[in-house]
Amino acid sequence: MKNLNMISRASQWHKFSSNFWIRPNYVRNFHISSAQWKEKKSKKVSSEKVKDSEAYSDVLKKMENDMSQIHKKLEAGFKEMALSPNQGVFNQLEKLSVHFGSSTSKKSSSGSQLLRDVASLTKKSAQQLMIHPYEESYMKHVLKALDESTFPIKASKTDSSTIMVVPQKTTQESRQRLAKELENHAKKSKDALSSIRNDVKKAIAKYKKDRVWTTDDCYDAENHMQVLYKKSVSALDTVLSNVQKKVLNP
Repeated sequence: MKNLNMISRASQWHKFSSNFWIRPNYVRNFHISSAQWKEKKSKKVSSEKVKDSEAYSDVLKKMENDMSQIHKKLEAGFKEMALSPNQGVFNQLEKLSVHFGSSTSKKSSSGSQLLRDVASLTKKSAQQLMIHPYEESYMKHVLKALDESTFPIKASKTDSSTIMVVPQKTTQESRQRLAKELENHAKKSKDALSSIRNDVKKAIAKYKKDRVWTTDDCYDAENHMQVLYKKSVSALDTVLSNVQKKVLNP
């Protein structure tokens, strides 16, 4: 009888021990290190949350679209500034600030206006721009603004209502100054690209923290994000280099 009891207990222990080691995946395996366990646990997605494939795709698509808009805006600015030296100057003149000081004119009550708001600009040729102030009292203020501007131009009054503007011959110094302005515009665009990347990094970090995406998903998204960012910056540098070459070597 004693032997039978021992056999029965041994059988029960064997059954218990067998079941003990057949455990679900979520129970820690004591044969792996603590670091490995934490890593394995972090990769598990909450049973209540499943990775939203559309959200995963949208985050990166939005980043790509936003960066594309930055490029388009920069290229438009470059085209305005340096499509050709003269055309670039003429295009920028319409944004020249005209100061009226203590003028009593209603339209100039704010103290200053953009040239395009107080006069019409007509390109007569590639080398000549005609400016017609909307009011005779604007003439002296427009002339002063043109004379004090840093643009390589020469402005002269042809009659009581017309100003003729012709570009001065560009010098190496003026071309270098324009190249520097182009570089500053490119830097602002790079800052905008960095800001977009940071927003995406925060979004990925939130998905990781909330266990919406697995660690592997987040890792892939971060890699894709870096590829997009580096590609965008490289394209921007190429555009800047090409435009600067045209400006410095007309």
